[in-house]
Amino acid sequence: MTKNRVGALLIVLLFVGCVRHHERSAASPGGKVPEASLPAGSEQPPPAAPSSPGRFAPAAQSASSLTLHPVPPAGRPPAGQTSAASLPGTQGLLALTAESPVYPTEYEIGPLQPFPSGDPAKDAIYDLAEKFTGGLAKGKIDAALLSPRWRDTLERFLSYPKEHETLPESMRIGLITVQGGSATAPVRFARGSGRTRGTLYFDEVDGKWYLSDIQTDFGRLSHPFVRSEPYEPTSWQWLLTK
Repeated sequence: MTKNRVGALLIVLLFVGCVRHHERSAASPGGKVPEASLPAGSEQPPPAAPSSPGRFAPAAQSASSLTLHPVPPAGRPPAGQTSAASLPGTQGLLALTAESPVYPTEYEIGPLQPFPSGDPAKDAIYDLAEKFTGGLAKGKIDAALLSPRWRDTLERFLSYPKEHETLPESMRIGLITVQGGSATAPVRFARGSGRTRGTLYFDEVDGKWYLSDIQTDFGRLSHPFVRSEPYEPTSWQWLLTK
């Protein structure tokens, strides 16, 4: 009987000792396991790295220090570096240019010829047409601007409107078309309230451009122009391109 009581007492004491040992381990600071309870030759594990806002990549860690470095967002180059985009061939040059220019459009002859245009032949023809019309506005016919081959014919043609004072005072010139040594341009002449359209023809002789023909009716300049339909640039431009 006495032996049974002693055995039971030893079991109770052993159970109480285990419970107290477990409580001391759980209550140790930082959640560390007491060194006495670690196997021989083992080291205390380092504490877990604290969480920080933002994206960080930890560098080499040690038990005593932890260094954090910022990581740039995806798609953005690191600080101090720039990214450059390049296009192959002429695409890079095309990307640097502005959109295609839009030139004024006349009601009957379409887009007007730009000046200067960068084309030596077209610029020379445009300058020739301007000088010719400027002379007509003063009642003069500059024979030096007329083609030597067709000079007499053109002077006879212009003599009638000159006599009846129906020569144009101003002119609008459309896009010039150059084909080899000849060129054409749609035009619209004006005098007072009168309007008429036509076509100018040019020839190149010894590297110089001359006026070779005029297709128009200067007699219409003596009557006021009456528009028979409203001006609708979009629909009119569609007709000109067909």
